[in-house]
Amino acid sequence: MWQPTEKTALFCDLWLKNTFQAVLITNWVQSFAIFNYNKLEWTSSKTEDNTSTSPESEVQAGFDAGNGAAHYQIKGARSNHVESILHTSNVDKPGKWVFRIDLAEIQFEPCLNEKFSVTPRSGHMLGGQHLTISGPCFPRAKTFDAVFKEINKTFPCIVNNAITASCVTPGLSSTGDFTINFNLPPFTNAYEETFSVVNLAKTIPQVIRANPSQWSIGNDVFISWNASELASEKMYIDVLGLTISQNIIQWSSVQNMTESGVENITLTLKETLLDYNTAIVRVMAEIEHNSMSPLALWSDAFPVYQEKRTSEEWCNKWLEAEPPLKVDVDPNNCPCILRQASRDTSRYENDPLCHTDSKDKPLNCLCHQQANNCVLLNLQSKSTAGQSCCYGGKNNSLLEWETSMDSGYVFRYNYRAQGPDIVPYLTHFEADILPHLHCCRYSRKDHLCKSFFKKRPASRCNAYKPPSPAQAAGDPHLVTLDGKRYTFNGVGEFVLMEDKNHTIVVQVKAEQARDIEGKFILFFSFSFFSFSLLSFIIFFPFFLFPFPFFLFPFFSFLFFTFFHSFFLLLSFILSSTFFYCFGQLQNATIFTAIAMKVEDISKVVKVYMDSKTHYKLLLDDQEYHLPTLEMQGLSVTVNETNENSTDIMVVFSSVELSVQIEVTPDVLNILLMMGSKTLHNNVEGLLGNYNGNASDDFISREGIMLLPNSSMAEIHYQFGESWKVKPEERLFTSIPEPKNEDTYQPVFIDTLDESNLRNGTAELCGDVLPCKFDYQLIGKPSIALATKKFVTKFDALQKDIEKVNLCPPIGYLENGNMTITGNLPGDYAIFQCDPNYIRLDSEKVTCLPNGTWDRTIPKCVKKVPTPQWHSWFAYGIGAILALICIMAFVCSKCRRSLIQTVSKDDISLPPILQIEAISQPIFSNQHFLQSLQRLNEGGSFRIPRPTYIDPKIYEEYF
Repeated sequence: MWQPTEKTALFCDLWLKNTFQAVLITNWVQSFAIFNYNKLEWTSSKTEDNTSTSPESEVQAGFDAGNGAAHYQIKGARSNHVESILHTSNVDKPGKWVFRIDLAEIQFEPCLNEKFSVTPRSGHMLGGQHLTISGPCFPRAKTFDAVFKEINKTFPCIVNNAITASCVTPGLSSTGDFTINFNLPPFTNAYEETFSVVNLAKTIPQVIRANPSQWSIGNDVFISWNASELASEKMYIDVLGLTISQNIIQWSSVQNMTESGVENITLTLKETLLDYNTAIVRVMAEIEHNSMSPLALWSDAFPVYQEKRTSEEWCNKWLEAEPPLKVDVDPNNCPCILRQASRDTSRYENDPLCHTDSKDKPLNCLCHQQANNCVLLNLQSKSTAGQSCCYGGKNNSLLEWETSMDSGYVFRYNYRAQGPDIVPYLTHFEADILPHLHCCRYSRKDHLCKSFFKKRPASRCNAYKPPSPAQAAGDPHLVTLDGKRYTFNGVGEFVLMEDKNHTIVVQVKAEQARDIEGKFILFFSFSFFSFSLLSFIIFFPFFLFPFPFFLFPFFSFLFFTFFHSFFLLLSFILSSTFFYCFGQLQNATIFTAIAMKVEDISKVVKVYMDSKTHYKLLLDDQEYHLPTLEMQGLSVTVNETNENSTDIMVVFSSVELSVQIEVTPDVLNILLMMGSKTLHNNVEGLLGNYNGNASDDFISREGIMLLPNSSMAEIHYQFGESWKVKPEERLFTSIPEPKNEDTYQPVFIDTLDESNLRNGTAELCGDVLPCKFDYQLIGKPSIALATKKFVTKFDALQKDIEKVNLCPPIGYLENGNMTITGNLPGDYAIFQCDPNYIRLDSEKVTCLPNGTWDRTIPKCVKKVPTPQWHSWFAYGIGAILALICIMAFVCSKCRRSLIQTVSKDDISLPPILQIEAISQPIFSNQHFLQSLQRLNEGGSFRIPRPTYIDPKIYEEYF
């Protein structure tokens, strides 16, 4: 804001003002003060008789640190020539003066041939990005060259004025940190600065593609951009096709147009783009300087797609040409659920193209639309291969290719891979992402998608083993890699973890904590009482004799109130300062620094607390200020949280080790995650031996093993103290070694009397013992609360990475489809067969808590067709059988009717012939003939129906 400074010598001249603006700028490394002078209406505080009051009453211009030493006075200040500051400057802008104020002496000259400063210090690999260079005084030459040292890539820069220059980055085929050399005549390679080239997968596009899933040949598509980033009225829009040849990116213009004063446009994708597999949109500014490349904005890379038929052809050609995949990546090692994957930072990272925290929502999960989140394998294999694991459904379980085309799979190239004929991300896009899209999503052919997953094995989790977490937090409270909990509060530098070959080393620095709670209140009360008494003594006479305030009776009370408030503030400041610097040392320690090294990584990573900048991150003793760092086998990510703390994630992917450092204003809390099988039973230090057995973690440097139930005093002196860093092994070369005070006597957590704790402990800590211990010893609520949060977070992490009982994969359902909610207990699958197929076994199966399906997985089998003549024959046989049945039924009915009739009218008949009288043929037998003559006796004649015929009679007479 503009500050009007009044002339104070005469009351009648108070309306005269001198106006200036002060701006303070700092990045916690360099600090600057900018003064903008606007108007001067008085130059001195002389009295009416033209006599000066004092030299200090003259108009002062410049910067004064107020410490009696660091100050600079602009030429002409405190004289009648001071008005010249309105028309002069040290940065070529009248009225503007810039001072560097972080040095021992105020730096007045804006350029003193110091180190270059490049803004911004990172950018994407496609080029066209504007860089502002500042630092030394630039020569009068209009141009000079800059060179990416590691790859010998030269690009021109132009001088804007004596203190700034501009460059435009060229396109590159590599990512990572590069050194830019600036060749300023007569100095060659005298100035250099580090510039980070960011992978295209992690770059947010500056040209936005609306509805990206609808971008196919022949469609009208819409793009937009921020025209202010180009600062050009005329803009050139190009649709470019990609060709990669010998590790060189070549973009060929397929469509182009020129527009003026617009920020969006609609265009139609032409068929000529089908000559390429990958395309991109570039919006380029008009060339301002012939010696420098134009500024450019880029979209994301997108697949060239026309229709289902062309994708089928593309996929078939790829399947024929693609050689077998020979990689050292096991597709069965994915975490089974997302919460496991998000916690396993030693082996997996979020897919920059598909994760829940993505800032680029329209493009997020565009290639895995059924997934909620995907993770990528950290470890870069010797074959440059990679792997993705994708999660979806209500439980965010691992997607499998049999049930989802968007499941993860093994890559021929991971997105970071670079080298001969390999361009970061773009080679991966063409070799892995495009085949998956054409064979599965675009073609919509199950057999093509199935063939793709034979070329790129789908990810599974049947061989996954969770990593081992470890903790070092608060005073410090440690949990070993095998889960053993203890507290160790030594002072000095200690080996937190190292392998037995000393190729992987993690060291920590512990210092004594200070108690500020009770002593601060006591000192503040004493200070406030003292200053209040002084205020009363000074102003007591004015209450008794109010002169010279008799004209203004209220002034006495007003001045007293003002000074009383001032002394109150002064008491607080003095008390805070005194106890921040001189608070009483406690018999407790906290971690204040950590250093890490892996032998095949050239950088030693250090993080330590700093009173000015909160923390410092060093790589080989050089401060690093960028939010991300990516190197072969090492990545660093800095995340400023909203809780007055900073999370720094360091991942050594080559050894499957991650270290998360939580930097609070009071302490460093550390979470270490180990996933390496090769390091199993091969590490030592304060975090144990990583063999899966928590009972043998307390092994000293000399090889002596303590019992797991040893007292904290025994653990402290016989185990913890043995792991002090030897002088020749120190990684903290730039940090002084902490002093162990002679009066220091550690207090052990197993001696804590929970019945005699500080007031407010229960409300602050609940039932978290480490929090109670820290609050009791250190007395600072912020440290205790940070310990509680970190311990709670660690406990939740342990639960999240626990092994889950997952039901086995169902597999691909031939000749049908299924709907599956996942493989976790409670999930289910429903099966449906295609037309002309029938299902064998159940329609639905459910996953049981023991990790098995409750029923047999069904199959779909084809119905067996019957030949036509077989059908007619079957019909004929059926008709005959039906006729026979009808006739039999009719006959049986008639017979039953006849029997009933005979039964109703039956009469008693005389015997015709006695059996014993038969001695000759029947018709010549006199007895038989006489019997026939008597048949009409007693009524009408009827022939009796025989009910039995003796076989002997039948044989003899008939």
